[in-house]
Amino acid sequence: MNVNFTITFDYQKFYKEEEFSQTESELRGKIASAKAIEGAVVLDAENQPTIEIIDELLPWIQNLCFRAVSQLMNGEEVRIHYFSRSGYLDLKPVGDNIEVSGNKTASGVYPKSTLLAALFACGERFDALMREIKSNDPNVIGNLNYMRQFAEMAREVLR
Repeated sequence: MNVNFTITFDYQKFYKEEEFSQTESELRGKIASAKAIEGAVVLDAENQPTIEIIDELLPWIQNLCFRAVSQLMNGEEVRIHYFSRSGYLDLKPVGDNIEVSGNKTASGVYPKSTLLAALFACGERFDALMREIKSNDPNVIGNLNYMRQFAEMAREVLR
């Protein structure tokens, strides 16, 4: 099971997170100057359809990769609304699995422990990359700092 993020500047081409690893890349410069960080959170697992959640990324990292992890570990069902357009994603614990469905995505069933760990790891990678690239953007850093409370709750329930 893999959960990764992609970033787009035009909703035509989506760049994988690995493409931002070079510290002096043109792509990093584009992110540094972007007002919003848009792209997709991608869930990919064997024998399941790939689920791509395309929207502004900060709200999805907060609500899917951090906040939902705590709620799902506590047995709660979670509905996350898209940030910049109408739509939703539902996550429902069923035994040792999580059923994922929504009105803008395919549906899939994933092992709970694997999915939640992968979501959290994706959120942590996004947070680290944005803190590095957007370090001079007080709005983004403020949002990332706010999100840390949800990340810490997720970290605790995953222990």
